[in-house]
Amino acid sequence: MNDLHPQIATAEESAELKAMWNEIFQEEPDFLETYFTRRYRPQDVVVIIQDGAIASSLHALPCTVEGQPCRYIVGAATWPRWRRHGMMGALLSFARAHYGVPMALYPEETARDLYGKCGFHSQSIWVYDLPGEEGAIPPSPKVTAETLDAWYHATGPALERDALAWEFFLDEFHQNGVAVDGAYALIRSQSAVEVGYRDREALERLVTALRRRGIRTMVLRQHLPLPYPVRSMLGGMYDDKKLENVFVGEQY
Repeated sequence: MNDLHPQIATAEESAELKAMWNEIFQEEPDFLETYFTRRYRPQDVVVIIQDGAIASSLHALPCTVEGQPCRYIVGAATWPRWRRHGMMGALLSFARAHYGVPMALYPEETARDLYGKCGFHSQSIWVYDLPGEEGAIPPSPKVTAETLDAWYHATGPALERDALAWEFFLDEFHQNGVAVDGAYALIRSQSAVEVGYRDREALERLVTALRRRGIRTMVLRQHLPLPYPVRSMLGGMYDDKKLENVFVGEQY
């Protein structure tokens, strides 16, 4: 195998990158089209070429924290025949040097150790077990991206999400979300995997709504003295202490 030479992608490689993402991640067609039409830029992608084709790639999307630039990694992928050759480590090293800003990501659990070896640190998040509760389920109020953004940031320091990032989020939230006055939760597999709230009273209203809907667990960024069993788990990852106390969730 040739030496590894990470480089910034070119516009001519866009179709190949799109096909790679689709094949490896088995992506939803609507998301794939929106991402590559509206979010993707070749200058935000690092690739390694082998035998005349892309062997490995990662997308380092620009974002901000309190107005300061950072990058959020998505779409890190290597074709099976090229795995276990150190390509992802080489891509990460090149990307960190090239962009020169803090980086964050939300990993698949199978890749967490790899990122750890490349200088990324895991945040802790807190999982609460919620008992069921009888009672009427109030209808969720209408929420906008602006409303969710306000509650998202009221919960604590977090990576900024621009309008398109919230549009991606809302697409899933409208299908699998719960909201009350002052708080929201994104639901996956009977778990509230992301929660934002304006204040403690709003969080308590949300917990009641979740319990009445049969949601079994709730993930919070902070450890709060709630009357439910709680355990810690690993969440987002970062490579710079500037992001140590900044929530790193999933986003595009």
